[in-house]
Amino acid sequence: MRTLKKYEPLDDFDLPKAIDLSRDTAVLIRQSDHRADEDHAFSREGQLKLTAYAQRLRNDATDAHVRVYDEGAGVSGQKRIDERAELNRLYHDITQGLVGSLVVMHEDRLFRDKYHTNDTTFMQLLAQYDVLLFVRTDNRRYDCTKPSDRNNLLEKLIASRNYLDDHVLGRMNGNQQAKALQGLYDGRSLPMGLVTQGKKKQQTISVYEPWAEVVRRMFRRYKELGSFGALCREIEAMPYLFPDPSADDFLRYTFKIRMTKVPGGFKPQGPEAIKYMLTNPAYMGAWVYNDAIVLHDNHPAIVDKELFLEVYTSLTGRNLDGEYLNGEPPRRLREAGAQALLKYILRDPKGPLYVSKLDHPEYIRQELPAETGRAGRIYRDITFGIRAHLIDEPVLERIKEIARGDAHLRSHIQASITALEDEHANALVSIEEHLAQVRREQQKTIAFLHDQILELTPAEKAKYNAMLLGLRERERELQKVQAESLHTSLQADMDELANVLADIPAKLDSCSMAQQQKLARLIIESATIEELSVHWLKLTIVWRGPLADRPDVCLIWRQRGRRSDPWTPEEEAYIRADYPQADKWTMLEALPRRSWNMIYQRALGLGVHRATYTSDDIPLNVCVEDLHVIPDPDLAMEVVLEASKRQARSDRRDPERGSSRTRAYALWLYSADTTDAAREVAHRNMYSGSWPSPSRRDSRSGRRG
Repeated sequence: MRTLKKYEPLDDFDLPKAIDLSRDTAVLIRQSDHRADEDHAFSREGQLKLTAYAQRLRNDATDAHVRVYDEGAGVSGQKRIDERAELNRLYHDITQGLVGSLVVMHEDRLFRDKYHTNDTTFMQLLAQYDVLLFVRTDNRRYDCTKPSDRNNLLEKLIASRNYLDDHVLGRMNGNQQAKALQGLYDGRSLPMGLVTQGKKKQQTISVYEPWAEVVRRMFRRYKELGSFGALCREIEAMPYLFPDPSADDFLRYTFKIRMTKVPGGFKPQGPEAIKYMLTNPAYMGAWVYNDAIVLHDNHPAIVDKELFLEVYTSLTGRNLDGEYLNGEPPRRLREAGAQALLKYILRDPKGPLYVSKLDHPEYIRQELPAETGRAGRIYRDITFGIRAHLIDEPVLERIKEIARGDAHLRSHIQASITALEDEHANALVSIEEHLAQVRREQQKTIAFLHDQILELTPAEKAKYNAMLLGLRERERELQKVQAESLHTSLQADMDELANVLADIPAKLDSCSMAQQQKLARLIIESATIEELSVHWLKLTIVWRGPLADRPDVCLIWRQRGRRSDPWTPEEEAYIRADYPQADKWTMLEALPRRSWNMIYQRALGLGVHRATYTSDDIPLNVCVEDLHVIPDPDLAMEVVLEASKRQARSDRRDPERGSSRTRAYALWLYSADTTDAAREVAHRNMYSGSWPSPSRRDSRSGRRG
């Protein structure tokens, strides 16, 4: 009889512990696919456990000496070292003597480089700084100071690239290309109106008539209207453009489409999707691969060729070979877009803001209809907008005040540029060594070609010549990155603005918009705008260099306020019940995002009338939410009263300009004198939130008009 014994798990952790514990251990995490963190969560979870593995390597009780360099999802191993921010940071930390060992899940998490210059550059780094590489898969270990380990590691990296070339780029993409060049269905999404029939290996492309008729109508309608914008507006007004297929059609055909699903059917997501349809040669029966027509009359046409070409040339200004009809691109009507001081600098929590409207510039945020929950819309929704001068004017005044309070502002800006230059020099460490490695590979390839030129076949010659061309292109890319830097452009701006920097308060107003924008880039590292309430915005500016001792926070009053949300049934029921007799303050507190003007207008719409009249000191256009922005209730009321009154006066018609212009009302929370920063931060009110409420002394001196 067989006798069982207690199971004891094997310890697969028998690697030598010859680790330099005086330096930290790094963990590098990378996934190639953009959605890999969701679609391949198990892979990411396994890589995240490398921290514990590194801790065991060190035999440490905690992970205090483990540094994680997490590149996340969507980072290709084909990118250069300098194109991968976390890997470049790791590279720099190794050169600084901070990292003595590195852990990855598999060798291909490092690179899948076509020319292997990334591989050899990084291996040289590991050898030069005596950094051990540990691979969790099969517990492999590489000491790159040893030629045998370098060769083994390079073999693994070459194998990972070969898998990409042979299996992914070769076999899979090669099969797709072969099918596409024969005019066969190759698995891609098809234009609306085209479907496939049959099993996978015998799929044929057919016309789905219910959608094909819609496509024909689009082409005819564009020709009738003579306006692409008018066509887009017509489509946007429709509940759907393409109707849902019937159940029988779903069984008969295979639909491979990319279009937004809406109740009853499908709609294009934006104007570009509509333009893409109207310029797709597949509708006249042509088959396109890699943006070129490879076969004409490949499948049944949906649109007459003459009509298609007329629409195509109207929208693109080109022929089907990509050549401009008149030999040159059409002239743009507007060469310069709308301009504002903080263009390319200002952002909100969701991302950068854009500048629109040439005559009256505005900072705006545009979002896709899908992002705003309004599926079926064609044009992007503007979810935030403010006249640019309401932000630019306070910032310009603030720059003047800073210049008055800081006699050494020019030298401070120069110091920040110098600091950026030092940062750039550190970031270039990997680029310089990579560039040297690329040049060595070029020399080796040229020498090989010279030695073996008589023995190589034409195919082999083509292979090595292509490799040489690729290495030269990589050299140009690295040289370009080496030459480009933020500090270089800032230094050029500073030299150009030397006269303005000598006396900013006196000369700033007379500068052109381009000069003011350059000055803003010189002095501002970042600027973020946030909505605090219906009328209050918070502008946070981080100045460059020594000016950045503390973020500079400004409250900006927006007289017209945020676009109000639709009234809810609960709010309307409250107005019907309480509006006739309730106290004003009680109603405002119950509806904190509604002003009395809004409540009054909604009550009129509901047919509800006030039975009593009371006079209160709160302005008609102020919400309780606005008052809660400033913690001190008395000061909050004082400030909103002044803000609403001052902007009401500024909204009156200007007889000289013939139009009204709202003047900016801004409230800076700190004085402009940066020497007071430490005192102000030390004495701020710690009970009023993450940033201080304005003091009564500063609330008056800091206002703009």
